[in-house]
Amino acid sequence: MKKIDFYLVILAIIFSLFLNKQVNQFVNFVIPSTKINLKILDTNKQGMVLLETDEKVKISDIKIDDDIELIPKGKYNYTSNALWVKNNNKEVELEIKKLPNLKISFYNIAAQKIEIISGKNRQVIDLEKNSQGDTVDYFPFANSKLFLIYSIGSYILLSILIYIGIMIIFVKKKITSKKIDFLNSYSPLKMFFIIYILISLYVSYKFIFNTLPKSIYINGKFFGDQEYYWKFGNYLFKGKYDEILKKGYTFRGYITFAIPAMAQMIGTYLRVNSHWLFTMINNFFIAILLAYIIPEIHNQLSDKKAKNYQILILFFIFSFFWKGVYYAVLFDIFGAVFLLWMILKILKQKNKKDVFLAGIFGGIATLCRGNYVWTVMILFLVKVVYELFKNKKISLINIFLFWTGIILICLPQIKINYDLGHIGLFTFDKIGSYKPVPDEKVTVFLINESMRNFFLTYPMGLGDRTSQQILINFSQGARLNMNQILSAFIYSPIETIIVIVKKIFLALDTRTNESYPEDLWNLTFFSLVNYFIIATTLFFTKNKVVTKKEKILGILLFVSAILPQTIMNVEWRYYIILYLMIYYIFVFKFVSLVEQKEKFSELKKEGYLKFISFAIVIFFVISSYYLH
Repeated sequence: MKKIDFYLVILAIIFSLFLNKQVNQFVNFVIPSTKINLKILDTNKQGMVLLETDEKVKISDIKIDDDIELIPKGKYNYTSNALWVKNNNKEVELEIKKLPNLKISFYNIAAQKIEIISGKNRQVIDLEKNSQGDTVDYFPFANSKLFLIYSIGSYILLSILIYIGIMIIFVKKKITSKKIDFLNSYSPLKMFFIIYILISLYVSYKFIFNTLPKSIYINGKFFGDQEYYWKFGNYLFKGKYDEILKKGYTFRGYITFAIPAMAQMIGTYLRVNSHWLFTMINNFFIAILLAYIIPEIHNQLSDKKAKNYQILILFFIFSFFWKGVYYAVLFDIFGAVFLLWMILKILKQKNKKDVFLAGIFGGIATLCRGNYVWTVMILFLVKVVYELFKNKKISLINIFLFWTGIILICLPQIKINYDLGHIGLFTFDKIGSYKPVPDEKVTVFLINESMRNFFLTYPMGLGDRTSQQILINFSQGARLNMNQILSAFIYSPIETIIVIVKKIFLALDTRTNESYPEDLWNLTFFSLVNYFIIATTLFFTKNKVVTKKEKILGILLFVSAILPQTIMNVEWRYYIILYLMIYYIFVFKFVSLVEQKEKFSELKKEGYLKFISFAIVIFFVISSYYLH
């Protein structure tokens, strides 16, 4: 056992004490809540008035009725919110944290004997000894030891973490070689825990200190698609199946509200923030994606093995550009996780169970994003054809197991579809399926909009003259059905190709790392890093370091998962698979060159610096024209 440095321990404790504000906020968040009841015992005077003098006691959240009136700050010259209980027979219930500094403030102008009930404990507060009009503070948990226990425990844990950090930073001789060995090794399980813990700490910090972007909420409710998923999760949690059928969008699968329902159910029973719980579930799978799925796909397609430092860099790049998915209630990344997990199971097939799981994962992907249906079908068909040419036979049992997995995971969706009058495994689009547009299919609506007003949708909302020209050339601007839309694209093939290229560029020109941003990045460092990664990836696609298998899979994903989306509006999060493909090449092909320093000089000879310099300038010029 290594000797503990006493002076470093003292230093760690001192550092932890300087973080007292953060420790107090953390303890205030994690310490359990309890319910207390306030009951008026006085028969001589009528009513009770509470003042909101402590931000930890939100009397404004108490349900108002005929016997209870909320007096907002400023009314009747009140300097804080006040709650007036008019009826002596009315009990008031408060749910508050067990903190010794939490106080309930009584305005001594009404009844003067108040009974406070907390579990089996009862106490009567007598306000008679105070002057009329005084504010009397009562501390219900003045003798509670919980705050001390939680605080001391937090300081001890923080001191240990700081001590370890100091050892890592300053005692280099003892750990340097091991650190390098770890970074150069491949430990997906360890990397999963490291990434998941880092994401969880970051997200928990956002919740504890209330620093989540305000733009993900509007008027206290989730903004955008989040509101739909959360509301329908609530319907499922409360068993309101008829509401799901009545108000649901048929192109959204049940997975998109089953996970929110699970989070709300667990959160309700454990009395934990359900939104936070959802992020823990969602980020669990994101950590699997970054630490295991993508590196293992690389291992299957390349003759080199992924390394921990590459996984870390992949994680940092993803977090830099997509940290918003860590706390948004959305399913774009969830669908991408299971689509790529299906691909991994197909590539790494060892037994029949892998084929079955590939079907389940593919089914989940389609239930998160409907456009992945064709991707799943095409990829599995390619697998079957490949096995036919390789083995001169088709494995019927593999086909059966794959489809059994899909059918099994889609059973709830089959039931929903059937109750809506549709026979099918997957989500479907029909006229009126998107309630705000009762006369068109949602796909037709989005394509028509992209040819008119919203070439690039949220958060930019920009039109495009080339796309508008396709519509004018074909029908002088009339709204088109799907057959007419396809005909319009064929009628103007050059313009169509130009529009597709424009949309792919705009899809990659992300200006935010939030799913629902308050503000967009200007053409600054954020865009420079993005363009550098994209330009480097483009350079390496023509390089021999990208294997034939990687190119084939990349083409299949691009054709089946990316290209079909270009006929509709562009929203950056819809192209998460394309971004992951780019990060894959950048990390495993470019970053890996740190192991072979002579390769950098070779890149220079191949014109790498000239290429990326020119590409970045072009990207900035094009972007400044559109995203101003």
